[in-house]
Amino acid sequence: MDFAAGATRRLSLALRLPSEDVAAHAARALAAPRATLSRRLASLRPAWQLDRSAAIGRSRGACLRVDAVPVHAEIGPTSTEVARALGIVAEEAREAVLLSARGDLDEAIVGATDPAEAAAAAAWRALVGHGEPGAQRSAVAYVTSPAERPRFDLTAAVIAERQADKEPLFEVVRRAEPGQGRLWALFAPTCGTSVEAALTAGESALVVSALSRVAPSGDVTIEPWLAPDGVGLLAGTRRREPGESSSAQAERLGRALGELIATTRPSPTDVATARSELASGLGGEQHRGYFVALDALTEGHPSWLEPRGTFASLASAPAGGYEAALGRWLGRPFRLAVLANGDATQPDVVRRELERWLRPGRGDVARCPSRNHPPAQSNELTLAVSGDAPEGSYVGIPFPAFEHRLPIEARATLVLLNRSGGFLDQALGELQASATALALGGPDAAALVIEVVAAESQRQAAVDRVRALVERLALGRLAAADIETARRELTQSEAPELLDPRRRLIAAWRGLTRAEPPLDAARLFAWLATLRRSGAVVVNVASRG
Repeated sequence: MDFAAGATRRLSLALRLPSEDVAAHAARALAAPRATLSRRLASLRPAWQLDRSAAIGRSRGACLRVDAVPVHAEIGPTSTEVARALGIVAEEAREAVLLSARGDLDEAIVGATDPAEAAAAAAWRALVGHGEPGAQRSAVAYVTSPAERPRFDLTAAVIAERQADKEPLFEVVRRAEPGQGRLWALFAPTCGTSVEAALTAGESALVVSALSRVAPSGDVTIEPWLAPDGVGLLAGTRRREPGESSSAQAERLGRALGELIATTRPSPTDVATARSELASGLGGEQHRGYFVALDALTEGHPSWLEPRGTFASLASAPAGGYEAALGRWLGRPFRLAVLANGDATQPDVVRRELERWLRPGRGDVARCPSRNHPPAQSNELTLAVSGDAPEGSYVGIPFPAFEHRLPIEARATLVLLNRSGGFLDQALGELQASATALALGGPDAAALVIEVVAAESQRQAAVDRVRALVERLALGRLAAADIETARRELTQSEAPELLDPRRRLIAAWRGLTRAEPPLDAARLFAWLATLRRSGAVVVNVASRG
């Protein structure tokens, strides 16, 4: 440490190397435009930048020196922040040394078209490397002002960071499918949308949607995964060429995913576009009654049912801006699932590459909140809207929160409700009305939400009939033919999903190791009995005036 008055804050690492050619090649690689070192330093918060990368020739080997400085130095970095920057510099310098090969300068002399370059390379060769190489060693220096001495202990910070590096950054689950056409990975926080309230509903979905929009087009495809139990990024890649090793494929995927999260920042236009796409998928402002129903069913946590949030929450910018929202998303416990198509080491390679990019910039990890929530209370609301043709009214009926995928009993109920000539069509009968049911939720809350569209004069009658239908279903009044119909249509509609590796990857992330049991009448009746009238929410949407 050097506490010098008026000093420019500077972190320096010097490596004594036995090969002058390796030092020269490594220095050039570290300073190259868009080099990994520069991008990783820029991903730190506060950001750093490479100031110098130089090779100094000796008669007995060479010295590789790398200097880095904080970008915004009005307030100096803490010792922990300097230790993180040092970790990146040291790791990238040693990686560059390992990848450097002897003989590059000889090739530069022979192949150079610029006489000045050839002369410089020849002069280097004539002056260095005559003696026996000295022992390999390293030295670190950090220069800052004396005022920062009381709060600075770089040695302790480096020891703490090295100790932290030994701890896994996130949980890893793996599934082997040798011969699979692609290698797949899913990276998502295990908190899901538990941490989101009314004002922040959909914040996580906006973060991953914006990131996937700006992911570079290339060998690795990255898409958002939005579910109440996990909002993350799903990546996949084929082998770049037949001879690419399984390890190289995994490293490429992990690097693409880690670099995207650590270094890429969507522009305001990209964030706005992602926000618009999410809001459009929700139905836009004209479905305000739907958002009111979600809010009432969860007592102010609509993304527990719908991970994309609401039109109102998406319309407001994330608190503190996109960077703060990304930091909150990254500050949660994560799980990485890998669907390996090669050898068994692929998940570990993906994990190692992801950690390499994410560990230095990740702060303290917050715990997921408790998922023991009181049941929603029955409520009936009226929402007055402008216009002659308002949206339908909504009937929301809670059912037990669930882990993993929507239960097969809920999916079967949707089939029986929504099919042409199904239960909803039968219940509405001669009324000029229609209805559509959705089953939403996850580990924090779950509900059956039915939109009822009818003429003003028949709206209340249609809502009453839908509520009566749900009461009959809760009594288990289903014929054997209905259950067989649901079983058959589920099999037909879901068969294509079984061929999609994304579904198997998501199942691995969720910890589903066994096949789902087929639809059973007794379990279906038990599930229907949980449709609680006591927690029903009705939102009546009417024209204002």
